[in-house]
Amino acid sequence: MRLYDGAAVLRYRAQLEVVFGGHKVPLSDYWHTDVYERRDGQWMVVWSQATSIR
Repeated sequence: MRLYDGAAVLRYRAQLEVVFGGHKVPLSDYWHTDVYERRDGQWMVVWSQATSIR
């Protein structure tokens, strides 16, 4: 995690099983990157991205 004045970036690995377009995607590993901003005293995610690990 990187914390900046009013912003934070979080990168983590997770296993997900999802349904995409009505089709079940089997359990897989993903890297996630999330960007948060502090707004009115609350942390809010403003961008999120996941990449499959093959």
